[in-house]
Amino acid sequence: MNISKLPYYVKFVFLSGGDCYSTADINMLFHVKEAKSRQRMRSLDIGDRLIFEPQEDKVYRVTSISIRQIVEDTDDMNLGFDSEDAPAMQGADKECLFKVLVRMEIDN
Repeated sequence: MNISKLPYYVKFVFLSGGDCYSTADINMLFHVKEAKSRQRMRSLDIGDRLIFEPQEDKVYRVTSISIRQIVEDTDDMNLGFDSEDAPAMQGADKECLFKVLVRMEIDN
């Protein structure tokens, strides 16, 4: 099954200081690239260096990865304000199964 056709997906939030990129759309994740190879991200580990297309002016280093918002009812994820998320998600609006929070630092 083609994941992009599903009405739901995991929400990825990439957070670095004031920069935040949030999506539950697999097609938007194709814009997250490995800094060295410029290939799309296929896995995610602490220490990885990433860039975000089309703005490739900053390289980010992954410092931590955590899984959040593991709930029985996905509507619970829509309640309140989440300070560790962007005000709007990038890409198609999809139901989120849970959230993967990726903290990063600018790596020069």
